[in-house]
Amino acid sequence: MWYLDDFGLTAEDLKDKAILDIGSGMVPGFVEYLLQNKVTDKAYAVDHWPFGHELESFTTDEDLEYTELYPLKEAQKLQSKKHYVQAEGQKLPFNKDTKFDLIFMRASLNDGGETQERIEEAVAYLQNGGELRIAPLWQKGPDIKALHKVADKLHKNGFSIEWKGDIVKRENVKEKALLLVIKKK
Repeated sequence: MWYLDDFGLTAEDLKDKAILDIGSGMVPGFVEYLLQNKVTDKAYAVDHWPFGHELESFTTDEDLEYTELYPLKEAQKLQSKKHYVQAEGQKLPFNKDTKFDLIFMRASLNDGGETQERIEEAVAYLQNGGELRIAPLWQKGPDIKALHKVADKLHKNGFSIEWKGDIVKRENVKEKALLLVIKKK
């Protein structure tokens, strides 16, 4: 599965692990994959949009743009519905005793200034030896400075930090994306 490729992992690496996918999208395909293929039953998805919807953008005759949410009827049958939490990544609604082996953020950071808050919130839910994996990260992307800053701060607080290159590859894109792995010791 391409999602796993972006994080440099295989399904076997995730077997029976507690997993959180932050910024999963309204139909969390990665968590659905994990549940359907019995990789783990401890996989959860978080996104700020309501579960099982689709965004559709429109332009009016007056050139005004707007977006509407439409529910997807088939999404209500997905296993991941029971594993989905609607929340912001920097304000996770879990009990602080909840811990995960792996937390993923795939294309879920933006240049809105919440990068440090989101990462600090995520690592609070890592169990000892757990990892936060963030990808794809572009060397010239808007979040790269904020990521280096928070990674340095976490390193000083005992986390191991690893930047991996050439993990995430895209057709027709010359620049290879990076993968950031933050591990709680």
